Amino acid sequence: MGATGAMMAVTLVSSSIEADGQRFMGRAQQKMARINARRAELQAEDAIKRGGKEALAYGQKVEQFAGTQRAAQAASGVEVGYGTAGQVVDQTYEMGTEDVERIKMNAFREAMGYKQQASDYIGQGNLAKATGKSQANQTLVTGGLRAMSMGVSAYGASRTAGSTDSSTPKSTADTRIGSRRTAGGF
Repeated sequence: MGATGAMMAVTLVSSSIEADGQRFMGRAQQKMARINARRAELQAEDAIKRGGKEALAYGQKVEQFAGTQRAAQAASGVEVGYGTAGQVVDQTYEMGTEDVERIKMNAFREAMGYKQQASDYIGQGNLAKATGKSQANQTLVTGGLRAMSMGVSAYGASRTAGSTDSSTPKSTADTRIGSRRTAGGF
């Protein structure tokens, strides 16, 4: 049973090594997913910052444009802030405010897309780790069963080999008993 024992040991060791590799791959994939998730979180923060800067810059342009409108109205001799002239400037501010809000909302939506992506990465990483662990456990069980099967087969083969040769006595006592039977007429 020496060769069988060695084969069993090799099976167990190789299963253990394979299981370690599967666990390692699961953890490595989880680590990469966390890195990707962090990158997506940074992109979300960047989207909000860019949106804020863009909204601020656009708001300043609206202010400048409204100032230009008032200056042009005043230069034309129109009383600024009243009647149609006032409505034109008010309308400029309303449209500018809507555009600023739209810019901020688009930045928010972009950021939420990145945050969802980050969440997806975390989920994928956790799944990869769990899958690696599950595969490792399955590999260990399968390797253990293979080794046990080898041992049982070898044990069965040795028992079968010993029981099929009935012409050869098992011990000296069996030989003596067998010869007494023959001599005694049994």
